Amino acid sequence: MATKLITTESEFEERIDESTNINEITKNSGIFHHYETFEVFEVIGNGSRGIIQKAMSITYQKIVVLKEISQSQNYSLRELINDVQKYQKIDSHDNILKLFGLTTIKDKSDKYMLIIEYADNGTLRNYLKNNFDTLNWDDKLRLAKQLTSAVMHLHSNNIIHGSIHSENIFICRSDIKLSAFRTPEHAIKSNSLASLLSSIQYSDPEYLQNIKTYKLTKRSDIYSLGVLFWELSSGMIPFEFESLSDFNLLNSIIQGKRETVINGTPREFAKIYTDCWQFKSKNRPTINQIYQSLQNIKLSDTIQNAITSTVLSIKNSQNEKKIKLKIDSKGIQDLIQTYQEEYDNKAKELEILGTFLKTLKQPDNVLNPFSTSIIMNQSKLIFDKIQNTIGELTASSISEKLSENSANIPSLSSNLEKNFNNFNESPSDKLSSFKFILDLFQYFFKYFDTYEQHNAIGPMLINYFQNNNKNPTTILNHLINHKHHLYFTGIIGFCFLYGIGTTINHKKAIEMYTRATELKDTFGNVQTNSKGVVILVKDLIKNNWIICKISLAIIYLNGIEIEKDYDKAFQLFSEVAEKNYGIGQYYVGKCYNNGYGITKDFSKAFEWYLKSSENGNSIGQYNLGRCFQNGYGTDKDENKAFKWYLKSAENGNNNAQYSLGHCYDNGIGIVKSEKKAFEWYLKSAENGNSDGQYSVAWCFQNGFGTFKDKKKAFEWYLKSAENGNAGGQNNLGWCYRNGTGVAKNEKKAFEWYLKSAEGQNPGGQCNLGWCYQNGFGTVKDEILAFEWYSKSAENENAFAQFKLGWCYQNGFGTNKDEKEAFEWYKKSAENGNQNAQYNVGLCYQNGLGTNKDEKKAFEWCLKSAKNGSMDAQCNLGWCYRNGFGIEQDKTQAFDWYLKSAEGGNSNGQWNVGLCYQTGFGTPKDDVKAFEWYKKSAENKNSIGQGKLGMCYQGGIGTAKDEKKAFEWCLKSAEGGNPYGQYILGWCYQNGFGTTKNQKKAFNWYTKSAENGYITAKYNLGWCYQNGFGIAKDDKKAFEWYLKSATEGSS
Repeated sequence: MATKLITTESEFEERIDESTNINEITKNSGIFHHYETFEVFEVIGNGSRGIIQKAMSITYQKIVVLKEISQSQNYSLRELINDVQKYQKIDSHDNILKLFGLTTIKDKSDKYMLIIEYADNGTLRNYLKNNFDTLNWDDKLRLAKQLTSAVMHLHSNNIIHGSIHSENIFICRSDIKLSAFRTPEHAIKSNSLASLLSSIQYSDPEYLQNIKTYKLTKRSDIYSLGVLFWELSSGMIPFEFESLSDFNLLNSIIQGKRETVINGTPREFAKIYTDCWQFKSKNRPTINQIYQSLQNIKLSDTIQNAITSTVLSIKNSQNEKKIKLKIDSKGIQDLIQTYQEEYDNKAKELEILGTFLKTLKQPDNVLNPFSTSIIMNQSKLIFDKIQNTIGELTASSISEKLSENSANIPSLSSNLEKNFNNFNESPSDKLSSFKFILDLFQYFFKYFDTYEQHNAIGPMLINYFQNNNKNPTTILNHLINHKHHLYFTGIIGFCFLYGIGTTINHKKAIEMYTRATELKDTFGNVQTNSKGVVILVKDLIKNNWIICKISLAIIYLNGIEIEKDYDKAFQLFSEVAEKNYGIGQYYVGKCYNNGYGITKDFSKAFEWYLKSSENGNSIGQYNLGRCFQNGYGTDKDENKAFKWYLKSAENGNNNAQYSLGHCYDNGIGIVKSEKKAFEWYLKSAENGNSDGQYSVAWCFQNGFGTFKDKKKAFEWYLKSAENGNAGGQNNLGWCYRNGTGVAKNEKKAFEWYLKSAEGQNPGGQCNLGWCYQNGFGTVKDEILAFEWYSKSAENENAFAQFKLGWCYQNGFGTNKDEKEAFEWYKKSAENGNQNAQYNVGLCYQNGLGTNKDEKKAFEWCLKSAKNGSMDAQCNLGWCYRNGFGIEQDKTQAFDWYLKSAEGGNSNGQWNVGLCYQTGFGTPKDDVKAFEWYKKSAENKNSIGQGKLGMCYQGGIGTAKDEKKAFEWCLKSAEGGNPYGQYILGWCYQNGFGTTKNQKKAFNWYTKSAENGYITAKYNLGWCYQNGFGIAKDDKKAFEWYLKSATEGSS
């Protein structure tokens, strides 16, 4: 019995039935090649798994690999050939390793070899090891796309690879070749514990958690793909320095251990592979989504390429051997020449650096300040290495040997210094004055003491450097090397924590914060520098001590680089609070508020916030306002809330500025004022508060406290979104979706909805579900639509709850479940969604997912109608008209029909027309009836179209017009309306507005009758009785007459 084709790693182990005669099986298979058709070049492998040879195929005129297959009686040659043939159906893909067929081993006709495509650059792992330094991001993305394309090809053929890693992926020239063939025995060996541990980094963690019973899926391949993408970005083997046979690593991967994103990786690419290695397989993207995301990545071209090539040149220069001059084997003139050549090489490197760094300083530089500062820092380090090289030369005995020829030797060191200063910064950037450092520190402490979101301080520091024409890397190095650097460990640690002027280094940040304890009050009261700048050392020490203690406590609170320790955090906060410093008192209050290292106690939290506020700390003042506004630890008092928000806002706290805008917006503790609300929202926004930016955008969008300006609304939504505000990201998606303030862009709308959804914004999650439902900016995907609607619904989004009810009702992305549909409609209805309220009414009306209940149906319909649902208003008219759940009331029926019709509801419009035609709830008026029928018909309502055709047919409210009657009845009939189909049949029967046509008359009567129209059933009986458009059939005539009579036709 042939085995199912499954995929594998690069090793090919086969078991063949020795008793099978190859000539009998292979003569018609087309996959067997005689060994004599190969010219073997060399043996490239000869181990326990058999011989591997590199050979030239005379048949194919190309180099191939011949790989021996191990034998077994459990796997016949027939089965092997069958599997090879299956594999050949999928290896036509450019990025899947080709399998040409089988041959026998020379002089051993009972042993067989696979004929495999030769990959000249070996495995991906070796390729990255040997070539990584030459790969730019274009190359890496190309390889990622090729690998994704190969896996996508497998998945489209319902093949799960199950064991993708960098040693069964090959590189032919510079292209990916995925090996995807294995036999049952090799599949078993690949799933053995030893084999598993050898490639544990790439294995699906859900599989690792339950190896015995878990079945690999396509999303298991997705996990492996994510790890491989990280390998492409780093050039390193995942967890290379950890023991792969260690069960601790296995358990760590199960518990969420993953490699760290490599600096310089495009954000979009990192997002793709971190999504791929989610623990839950259902949270991983599909292969199609990955491929689309890769296609969407656009690398910055000119400067990005410059960065790549320049950094590569720089890196290569670091790897050059240091100058080694052998005095005893060369003459003085040779030494001078060598020195000159070395100078030329180093000068060339500096020229590259100079050109590159000048590019970075251009106004159109696309890099953000953080990236620029990191590269500047790297360049300075390389410059220092070059100087060290020269230092070694001049410090050696060579300098003495060369001294007599010094006139002939260029001053390399001085020229290097000059060149670097030329392209780095102006001479004033050497920070000869201590004043700038002091000003910088005071600026930093001001915002540290004002902003709880410390990540917002980073961009402010960058702006401060730029406004003062300073280089953050140079400043950081100067601070570190300053004789009083212990005064500044707080700001130095902050730079390492957030990567300002350097790369992010959490350990170094912790080290710097910890060193604050080395400061002792022995520095004297004042210090004066050469320019007479008075520095209050005690204040400097105090503020630095505060920064370090608070920062270290926050690190313990959040578990940055070290294990979370709430007790330690509370202890450090308390040390600052006990010295009566407001910021420490605020954080102690926060600990009591959240139960960090201490029992939760809102009253004590309030007390500490009050102490902090009275000491002038703006963060404490803001939180004290929140306590008074919400009654946390004290009585509610909106006036006091407003008072403390105002104090905090005036002290520069952007959260308080936003809250003050909210107070003016909603009349909390102050009289409502749209203008002042906008002003405070704007202050908050300009100070970087993303909620404030969102609110300013909303104000411009709606003309709240300012003029309407869609473009400015878009710009502020963009700022809010880029600052990580999930609400802003959702509304930015809405702008792109509707073309508000920006050109419509489905793709960007989807991307921003996705970011918002991932940020747990219920609106964003709901809109993302809508995108997947409708294929807006992405491919349609019912399952993903349902999943995102579910997430949003669980987060209490009323519209998503309504959509989730719709999914259950219609079996969209899930199984049909009327009871679940009703439950979600009801949740949405209770949360105020008018559409859901209407649907709950319909559920009670029709017994969908619940018992029929006319009274409840009417009540929910009334709620929906009062909330503006035109469908509900129309249905409410029907309830009053028919006495459904309420006593019949013709006037109320007409009034609700009219509300619905005036709102543009086409069903309401034809019902109003019917009321005017029949004098139901209003005086009879054929002209008005005609007018409302026409509105309904023009809104493409098939019933309205039929009614309009009837008006033209009978001259109701308008002149008779057979042609128009026929045209509107045709539209109605084609729209599926039974009445329109009946009238159209009548037109064909009588030649009204068209030529007589018995067959067409009969066909339209049939459609109308089958759709339940009683008069059409009678006419259909007449057609069968009289052979009109159909052969006579008394039996069928009787049946249709009976149906008509039973259902009420006279």
